[in-house]
Amino acid sequence: VTGIKFTYHIGEDFLDVVDGLRAVDELLRFCKWSKQDRLGHAFVLGLDVVQYYERRSYWIALPLQVLVDNIVWLRHRASALGNIAVEKELDKLYNEYFHELYNMSSEDYPCEAYYQSWLLRGDNPECYNGNYRNQQDFWSLCDKIETEEIQQARDNDKAVNLYRLYHSGEAIKEKGQVCVELKISQRLVSFIDVVRECMLSEIERQGFMIECNPSSNFKVGDIGSYIEHPIFKFYTTPNLLGYSSSHNISVSVNTDDKGIFNTSLEREYALLAAAYSKQHKTRSKQNDLFEWLDAIRKMGLEQSFVSTNQ
Repeated sequence: VTGIKFTYHIGEDFLDVVDGLRAVDELLRFCKWSKQDRLGHAFVLGLDVVQYYERRSYWIALPLQVLVDNIVWLRHRASALGNIAVEKELDKLYNEYFHELYNMSSEDYPCEAYYQSWLLRGDNPECYNGNYRNQQDFWSLCDKIETEEIQQARDNDKAVNLYRLYHSGEAIKEKGQVCVELKISQRLVSFIDVVRECMLSEIERQGFMIECNPSSNFKVGDIGSYIEHPIFKFYTTPNLLGYSSSHNISVSVNTDDKGIFNTSLEREYALLAAAYSKQHKTRSKQNDLFEWLDAIRKMGLEQSFVSTNQ
C-alpha cells in the first residue's frame, strides 16, 4: 500500500450547507484531486440537511456575496439534474440579489455567465489584468486551470468582466459583506439534500478517501450526538444502521488537533463505539459494530502517509 498523496481539510465549518458543498466542489475542480487524495472532514457531505434547516426554522443569514455565489452554484446543479421547478425558484432569487450586489441587470448578466465567472476563480487574478506574462516557472504553471469548461468561461467576455469585478470592485466587495437574511422553501431544502447525496456518490465513484474527526466535528459541526456523525453514512455495512442509501467510501478515524480537543485515537474509536452501543445492545449488533470498526482500522492504515510495511 502506497498511502495517500495529499489531504485537505474542507467542509467542516461553513456559513450554510450550500457553501460547504460548494467548497468541496471547488477543491475537486480547482486542485485536480485524484483517487489517492483525501478530504479532511468533508462533514457537510454526510449532514442531515433537513434537520439542519429545521433547527433554524428554514432561515439563513449570509453575506450577500456568499448568498449570490450559493444561488448560482445551486442553480447550475438544478439545471444539470433537470429540476425545472428549483431552477425557476433560484432564478427569481438570482434576479433580486444579483442586482442588489452588482447594481446591474440579470438580463445583461444571466446566471450562466455568473457561474462561468465562478469557474475562473481557480485562476490567478493577475492573468486578467492586461499585463500578465507567463514566466514559465513552477508557480506560473499553477496560474490557470486547463479544462474545456473553464476555457469556455475564459471566452465569455461577461464572465471575465464579472470575475474582474469580484476581485477589484471595491464597492461590490463592501456591499458583498453585508449580511442578508432569507427564509428558504422546503422544496429548496429537499433539493440541497439531493445535491449532497449526488456529491457523496461521486466521491465514492472517484475513489476519494475521507478523514473523519468525531470530537472536532461534534464540537464544531451541527450534530447532537456521536451517532449522528457522518462516518456512519460514509462507510456503511448492511446491518449497521439501516440507512436508505449505503456507501463504501474509504474512511479513517482521526484526532484532528488532539491538543485542542484533549483526545486520543483510542478515545475517538471509543466514542463512536459507545454512541452505537447505547442504541444497539444485542450481541449480533455488537458483532456488526466490531466488524465495522475493524474495517475502518484497516482503511486507516491504508490512508497512512507512509507504507504500512514500514
